[in-house]
Amino acid sequence: MRHRFLLFVILPLLAACTGAAPRVAPTPTPMVFQPMLGRALSFLTRQLDADVGLLRAAPDDERHWLAPDNLLVEWVMQEAHAADLTVELETELATFGAPRHGLIEILRGESVAWPPAIAAQQEVSPTVWLEGHTGPGVIEDWASRADLTLLAALNAWNQGDATQAQAHFTAALAMFDGVGFRDAANPDRYATSDLALALIAGARLGEPVNDAIVRRLLSLQGANGGFAAHYSADGAGDSADTRTTAYALLALYTLRQPSP
Repeated sequence: MRHRFLLFVILPLLAACTGAAPRVAPTPTPMVFQPMLGRALSFLTRQLDADVGLLRAAPDDERHWLAPDNLLVEWVMQEAHAADLTVELETELATFGAPRHGLIEILRGESVAWPPAIAAQQEVSPTVWLEGHTGPGVIEDWASRADLTLLAALNAWNQGDATQAQAHFTAALAMFDGVGFRDAANPDRYATSDLALALIAGARLGEPVNDAIVRRLLSLQGANGGFAAHYSADGAGDSADTRTTAYALLALYTLRQPSP
C-alpha cells in the first residue's frame, strides 16, 4: 500500500515542478529554480522508507531522524503543496509525540531561549533517532558558528528585534569568504546548509539576494537531485543527504516565494 502511495506522491510532485510556468509569476526566480526543485523533491521522495513511513537520513544511511530531517521535509512538502506526503509525515511524527527539535522551529517563525541548548541525540526506536536542543546546558560559543549566528538573527527577528537581527546577520556574513562560511564548526570544509540558512535569513530580513551564495548552493546539487552536505572550493566533498537537501529546498522556496 505504501509503495502505491509513494508513486502517487512522486508523479504529481514532478508534474508540478516541471510543468508550464504560471502566466504571471511574482518574480523571475521560479523559472530559474524549477528544474532544481523537481530533482530535489524526487531525491527526497526516494528516501521515504515504505516500511517505516519516514525518510532515511541518506541513500546509504538507514537511520530515520524524526528531527531535524523528517520535520524539515514535512515543511518542504508543505511548501511544495504535496498534501498527501505532508499528511503521511505528520501522521508518522505524531506517533512519536510530534517531537520538537528546539532550534529549527525558528525557521517557522518561533522564538527560542538564547543561547541555544546543547544538542542531544537518542535512538527512540530501532533505526529511529531524534536530535533535540531542549535539554540542560547551552552552547556558549554559538557566535563562532555561522549556522547558529544566522539562526540567532532569525530568532531575534521573530522576537521583533530587527536591530539585533541585523547585527547577527552582518556578523554571520562576515564569515563568508566567497566560497562558503568558514567557521569553528567547519574549519577545514564548508557546510552546504550554511548557504541555505543565509538565504533564508537574508530573505526574512529583507536583504538583497546574495547571488554568489545562490550560485554556490545550486552548484552543489548532484546528479541524483540531492545536495551534498559538505564541500570545498573544488566542489562537493561528500554525498547528498536528506537533511541538507531539505535545507536547500526551503531556501529555494523562500526565494521563489518571497514574503510580501
